[in-house]
Amino acid sequence: MKLEMGNDRNNSTGSESATKRTKGEKANVLRNPGWQLAADAKKINPNLKVSILTWRTPSWVKTDEDKYIWYKQSILDAYEKYGYMVDYINPNTNEEWGGAGDVAYTKKFAKWIAAESTKTIADEKALALFKKIKLVVSDEANVVSSDVANKLKDDKEFMNAVDVVGYHYKTADDENNAMKWLAEEVDKEVWNSEEQATFSNSAFRPSTTDKAPTVEGTGIGGSGSALEMGNTVIKSFVESRRGHVIYQPVIGSYYEGAQYSFKELVSARDPWSGWMHYDAGLLILAHISKFAVTGWENETNTAGIWRSVASASKASAVQGTTSNAVDGRGGGENYMTLAAPTKDNFSTVIVNDSEYPMTYTLQTKNMKLKADRKLELWETRAADEGAFNENYMKCIQELSADSMVYIPLR
Repeated sequence: MKLEMGNDRNNSTGSESATKRTKGEKANVLRNPGWQLAADAKKINPNLKVSILTWRTPSWVKTDEDKYIWYKQSILDAYEKYGYMVDYINPNTNEEWGGAGDVAYTKKFAKWIAAESTKTIADEKALALFKKIKLVVSDEANVVSSDVANKLKDDKEFMNAVDVVGYHYKTADDENNAMKWLAEEVDKEVWNSEEQATFSNSAFRPSTTDKAPTVEGTGIGGSGSALEMGNTVIKSFVESRRGHVIYQPVIGSYYEGAQYSFKELVSARDPWSGWMHYDAGLLILAHISKFAVTGWENETNTAGIWRSVASASKASAVQGTTSNAVDGRGGGENYMTLAAPTKDNFSTVIVNDSEYPMTYTLQTKNMKLKADRKLELWETRAADEGAFNENYMKCIQELSADSMVYIPLR
C-alpha cells in the first residue's frame, strides 16, 4: 500500500492531510486515513508492505534535513499508534524526478537512516525496523528514460542506496533495456509503481457501443477496462521485468458524480453505509495471484515465491499513446507464466481482449510435474444473457496431458 505525504492541499484525488504542520508540532498520522487503511490491511495480511513518498511538503520544510525529519517522525508516530513500520520510502517527490539533486538527497537519506541509534530512536525494536527501510527512486510518469539507470551505473554509492526503481503508466523499457538490466543483472526491484485501475464500473460496460476494430465491447474489455489491466501486468513484465504493480486508486470513496467516474478496483461510494462493489478488475488480478505463490522472496530464497518465466511469456498488446498503458483489441498473443521454484507447479495467465479467437498450446519443459497432474482451466469473460458478472472466475474444465479444449468466442 502506497501513501502520498501531503500538505493539506490537493493530491490529484483529494487532499492529503499534513501529518506535521509546523516544525515544532508532534507528528500526527491520525489526520490521514491512509495510515489507518494500511493498519487495517495489515491485520488481514501481515505480509503487506507499506511505502510512502512526497506529493507536496508542508511550508516549514525548507531543507533536505527538514524533509527527513517529517518522514521520520510520521513513520515513528504510525509505529507507535498502529504498530507497523513503513517498508519503502521514496525520499523524493512523486513524478518529479530531478536527476542530480534527487541522487544527492537519496544518498543523504540512506546515510541518515544508517546513522540512527538508540540515542535518536530509543525503542530498540522500532530502531531495528527503521534501519531496514528500503529506498525507491524515480517514480516518473509517462517517461521511460535511461537517466536513473545511467546514474546507478556511474555512482556506486547511489547504487548501494537504492533498492527499487519505479515508473508510472508505461510498460516499456528504455532504449537500452535498462530495466531488464536492473532486474536481471543487478537484482534491483523494478516496479510499475503507479498504474491505472479500471476506468469504469463493469456493470455498465455491457452497454458500450465502442467498436474496436469491428465488434462492440464485450463488457470487460477495451480502453480502461479490466482486461486491459491484465494485459498491462503481462506487458510490464515482458517488456521491462516489472515484478510489482501498484494501482491508483485501489478503493474509491467519492460521492457519485464527484471527481472521477469509477477509477478504482473496489467502490465504496456511499460513505458509512458499508456497501461495496468489487469490480471485475479485482478478479482479473485474482487470476494471477490466486494461482501462484506471490509476494516478496526472503534473503535466503527459501520463501517459495513463484517466478515469472520470461521464456514462457509474451505480450502483443499495442503500446498506447496515453496513460492507458496497453490496447489488446487488435488481437495477438498475451500471456504470462509463473512457476514454483521447485518446478512442481505452474500457472499460465492468458488474456484475450479482442474479437478474434486464439489457440494456445502449452508444452511443459524443465519441470518436475507428476505424470497424473491435472491442469485446471479458470475463466472470466463477459455475460451471455444473464447478470453482468455471471461468467466471472469460473473453473470450467480440468485438462490432462495431451488433451485439448475449445472455448468459443462469446
